[in-house]
Amino acid sequence: MLRKVIIGHSILFVGLFCTVPFVSLHAQQPPLWGQLKQGPHQVGFRSFVVFDSSRTLSDGRQARPVQVSQWYPAQPHTGSKLGYRDYFLLSATEKTSEPISEELAKESIASYKKLLHENGVEGDAMEKWFAAECAASWNGPPANGTFPVVLVAQGMFHSAHHQVVLSEFIASYGFVVLTTPSQARISGPMSSDEDVAPHAEVHARDLLCALKWAEQNPHADARNVGLVGHSFGARSAFLLALRESRVKALVSLDGGIANKIGREWIHKISDFNPANFKVPILHFYQDIESFVVPDFELIESLKGVPRTLIRMPGMRHMQFSSIGMVSAFIPGFAPSMDRKLGIQCEAIANYTLTFLIANLKNDRQAWRKLGTLQKDHGYDENILVLKNLP
Repeated sequence: MLRKVIIGHSILFVGLFCTVPFVSLHAQQPPLWGQLKQGPHQVGFRSFVVFDSSRTLSDGRQARPVQVSQWYPAQPHTGSKLGYRDYFLLSATEKTSEPISEELAKESIASYKKLLHENGVEGDAMEKWFAAECAASWNGPPANGTFPVVLVAQGMFHSAHHQVVLSEFIASYGFVVLTTPSQARISGPMSSDEDVAPHAEVHARDLLCALKWAEQNPHADARNVGLVGHSFGARSAFLLALRESRVKALVSLDGGIANKIGREWIHKISDFNPANFKVPILHFYQDIESFVVPDFELIESLKGVPRTLIRMPGMRHMQFSSIGMVSAFIPGFAPSMDRKLGIQCEAIANYTLTFLIANLKNDRQAWRKLGTLQKDHGYDENILVLKNLP
């Protein structure tokens, strides 16, 4: 059933969404977490679709659907945990509020399995991956209190499942984490570099829908907001950081804000002035793939805020999503299980969490920890190379 919700000046029609959860018989450390340590909270999860009547799809008739997935601190409970399969199936119904049918679920999984097989993934690796138990439970009882908000901006064509490990991890330490799908999954692909700025604007508005929803959540402190953006999503997060004074931190996961390709996009944002940007930035990047060539001109121009660059030697662009943990810990997904990659993914999660705690919770201990994380965890230059910009 849909219900009408007024957010700002837009009328949104909301439908709660769920799939049938995968039930594991054995509670254990989530296999995709590697050596990450869960925080003091259990994790709850909800997903729903809002329809933003202030915008329509290309047919001009349907209000724009924005699927909002939410992880949050939960009270201790015994609810069954989601499997990765559950998160993946959210991507099959991003334009509707209707529960997924078994037929559509089978079709979606078969299509994805075929794609993975064409890219060299072993036959049973996807089954192991999709059967992996995650940390969150459907609709777990929210923990008492209010918690800062973290918005996760997905990379191009990515959905909620592409940042599930990081999102669950952050939520377990006392944050309400929300994400929306890549704008390209709803609006269609870009046709040229001229589309970069308009697509970033659309995605930023989708994220704003999620933030407006958080404003109505009694457990979310929407006055303190952090942003995490992967790939193209970092551009959309950057626009939100530029315009929302509530944003206190921005984490870029090999994000387009430091990419040579499409670098002119920022010059088409009329309200951008480097001197007016006030949000600290933590930017992770790789430098081995030709389609994501680092270019730090934009970040270097932001003289008035702390900016940290962390190079991740040997990592690939896709591995800055949950695919990194899958490649490291699911047998057969990659040619060989790579413990170094697992440590790098863990390092990204640990730095991201500590950066968010320091900025959103104004935690002095977290600020000190940022300076010692590399030494404390033994991250040598084979794992990461850190540089603070002046």
